[in-house]
Amino acid sequence: MRRTQPVRVAGLVCAVGLGAMLATGAFAQRVEPGRARTVIVGASPAFSPTDRVDARRSGFSRTSLPTGGLRATFRHSFGQNIEHAPLVLDDGSIVVVVNHNELVVLEHATPKFVASLGGSALGPPTALADGTIVAVNSAGEAVGVRQGAVRFRTRLGGDRSLGGHVSPVSLDDGGAVVATANELTALDAEGGVRARAAVPEMLATPLLAALGKIIAVAASGTVYGWVPGKEVHKIGSFGAAIDGGAVLAGPSTLAAVVDGTRLAAMDLAHGAVMTRSSVQGAIFLGPPAVRGDAAYLLSMAPGRTMLVGVDGAGQELSRQQVSTFTPMALADGGALALVAPPHAGVLVDAAGTVAFATPEGFIGVSSSGSVRMLGETPWATRITAAGKPHGGNVIGMAPTREGFVVVSEAGNLVEVVGTAP
Repeated sequence: MRRTQPVRVAGLVCAVGLGAMLATGAFAQRVEPGRARTVIVGASPAFSPTDRVDARRSGFSRTSLPTGGLRATFRHSFGQNIEHAPLVLDDGSIVVVVNHNELVVLEHATPKFVASLGGSALGPPTALADGTIVAVNSAGEAVGVRQGAVRFRTRLGGDRSLGGHVSPVSLDDGGAVVATANELTALDAEGGVRARAAVPEMLATPLLAALGKIIAVAASGTVYGWVPGKEVHKIGSFGAAIDGGAVLAGPSTLAAVVDGTRLAAMDLAHGAVMTRSSVQGAIFLGPPAVRGDAAYLLSMAPGRTMLVGVDGAGQELSRQQVSTFTPMALADGGALALVAPPHAGVLVDAAGTVAFATPEGFIGVSSSGSVRMLGETPWATRITAAGKPHGGNVIGMAPTREGFVVVSEAGNLVEVVGTAP
C-alpha cells in the first residue's frame, strides 16, 4: 500500500527500516533536524517498477494479460541501442534507458522526459515508491531522476568500470539497494547512503529481496545474503552461471536456469540446491516467471521454440510449440550447437496466461491451452551465420495496464494488447 507520511524531526533521528521485506534489518533513515519533508513508503504502484516486475523478479503481472487476438497499440523506434528491460509506471508511461547514458520516459509513444545521467554506460533502472527512477552509471554513481530532473547523485564504492550492470531493487520503505560489481549499497529515498558492504566476487544478475535480506547472485552462481548494517554472507551456490537472473519462487525458494540445461531451485534457509527440470538436445531460456509454485519459461530446440510450465515438484504442467525456424547447418551437413541468443523472460498473470517473445522475434500469449500470436513481427527476423535466431535481439518485457510492452536491443519498442471485442 502506498502511504504518504510527513515526517518532522527536531534533535532526534527517526528509525526507518527497509520496510516489510527487510523488517529484520532496520536502520536509520537520513533526516535533517528542523526540516519537514514527505517520505512516500510502501510498494511502488507502478505496473512494473523494476526489471522482471517486482523485488521478487517474479515476472508476475498484477494486471490481466491479453487472452484473445493481439494487436500493437503503438511502435516506437529510438534509433539508439537499448540494453535493459523497460519499466512501466502507474500512469502508464514507459521508462527506457537508451544510448548508454540517457533515461527516456514515453507517454503515449511520445517522449515526455529525457535525462542524461552521465557516465559512458547506464545500468538497469528501478522506480522508487515516490516515482523517482534510480540507475547506476559506469562512473560509479547512483543517479535519481524525477519528472525529468536529477534529484541526487550518490558516489558508490566497488569496481566502477563494471558499475551499473546489476539491476537495483526498490524497497517498501521508499529506498533502494544498488550494486557495483563487488559492493552493495543501501540508499534512502533521497539518495543518502545507509549502509555499504563488499561482496567477495563479481555480481552478475538482478538483486532480490527475500527473508528480510537482500539476495545477490555472483557470476559463478554463488548466492549471497545481506542485511544492511551487517556483513555479506554466503548462502549457497547453483554451481554454474545462471541465465538472466533468479526468481523468488516461494517464501524461501530461489529458482534459476543453470547452464541453460536445467531449472534449479535453492532453499535459501539452508543453501541446498535441487534440479526441478532438465532438457537434452535443447536449452532453457531464463529467467522463469512464477505463479504460485509454478514456473514458466521458453525452451529452444533445433528448429522450434517451446513454452514450458513446471510445478514446484518438477512435474511438467504444459508444453506448447510457439514458433519454428530453419536451423543453420555446417558445411559437412552437421547441425550447429544450440547457443542461447538474446532473449527475454516470459510474463504470467493470476489466471495463468503467459506472454512471451521468442528469440526469433515472434510475440504471443498462451491462455487455456491456446497460443495466439501477434500477426506480424515488429522487427526483422533472420537466422545468423552462427545458427542463432535473431529477432532484433528482444531483451525485455513488462506488463502495462492493458497488455505488455516488448523492447529490442536495436532500439525498437512495441506495446501489445488484446483485440477489441
